[in-house]
This record gives sequence, structure tokens and C-alpha cells, in this order.
Amino acid sequence: MASTFTFLLGLALLGLTAARVMARLGVRSASAFLIGAFVVGHAELLVVALGLSLFRAFTVWAVLGTLAGLCLLAVLLTRGSRSGIAWRGALRPLWGDPLLLVLSVVVILGLAYTAAMGIWVPQVEDDVLTFHLVRAPLWWQHGGITYLRGIFDLRNNAYPPGG
Repeated sequence: MASTFTFLLGLALLGLTAARVMARLGVRSASAFLIGAFVVGHAELLVVALGLSLFRAFTVWAVLGTLAGLCLLAVLLTRGSRSGIAWRGALRPLWGDPLLLVLSVVVILGLAYTAAMGIWVPQVEDDVLTFHLVRAPLWWQHGGITYLRGIFDLRNNAYPPGG
């Protein structure tokens, strides 16, 4: 349960930082705001992971502490910035059309189901077990994103993190 808590805390810190940066940029479209926030959050996480790897400090608490510091910095530097997006107006078509409302609920339930399956169900596919899930614990063991020696699957070193 602690790993789920740290995952959600890290996601909240990334989301808040990304939303504040996008608000400061003055994006006026709801879809552009959400896509931009995703890109900013992904880039932030990758830069934090690579930066901490330089000092072999890629640990859960170092990542959370760095994300918290960046979030605090973003909140302080973007004080008073508003996105200018009328979120109620952007969501108004959903409430007016019952078909769109049903489709939205189905999409939200599908995303929740996918997230639950990805987080709490053990993976058994060969590609996942030999490549995707192997790199993270090895990076954790080595204290950073680094070249992994003695790995039989060359994809572990060939593909860049965040690629």
C-alpha cells in the first residue's frame, strides 16, 4: 500500500506542477492544456530521474523530494497565473447530450479498469518480464539510470528511458 501512496503522491506533484506551468504559458484551449500538461509532467519526471542518476541518488524519497521542491517552486513562480479556460463551458456539451455523457462514463470506467489492471495485477507476458519490468528494479539497485552489465536482452540498454 505504501508504493500506491507514493505513486499517487508523485502523480499529484507532477500534475500540480504541470498545471501551473501550463497556466503560466496562457494556453486557452482545454485540450491543448491537458496535452501540454502531460508533456510537461513527462519531461519533468524524465529530467528528475536522469538528474538524480548523475549522483546515484535515484531513490523513491529523492524523487518525491525533488518533485515536491519543483512543485513548490512552480507554485511560487506562477502565483496569480490563471489558465483562462472556462472548464464548465468546456464540459457543458457533456451535460447537454446523454449519449456523450454515457460515452464519457464508459471511457472513465475503462481508464480506471486499465489503471487497476496495470497497477495491481501481476504481469505474465514475456516482453514485460524480460524488458519492461526488468529495467526499473535494476536502475533502483544501481541507484540511477545507467548501463546494465550482464543483461541478456539487449533492449534493456538499447532503448532510452522515457523513449
